[in-house]
Amino acid sequence: MKPTSLVIERDRYVASLDLAMGWLLQSVCKGGGGSCAHAIPLLGWSRPYPETTGYLIPTLLNAADLRENPALAETASALGQWLLDIQHDEGFWFGGLHPPKGGG
Repeated sequence: MKPTSLVIERDRYVASLDLAMGWLLQSVCKGGGGSCAHAIPLLGWSRPYPETTGYLIPTLLNAADLRENPALAETASALGQWLLDIQHDEGFWFGGLHPPKGGG
């Protein structure tokens, strides 16, 4: 592979990473603290989903390091705080979307 090809591939990877992080940040913004479970065209974003919100934390921290973007690390920290805030007194989280139907 030619050096210019490596640069082009790196640029494509970085552009894809930036787009993915933008989508995740939009999911967090729409989730009111956690990351939405999904988005459906014409219907919008779902309520946040604690399980996958937790999965995003290391992803955001890694991307923050790779892109030297402290806002991503701050978002990861805020997601962790949100998870602590909604954690049940006995240490568990309700499954599914938050808040659970019936108020939990």
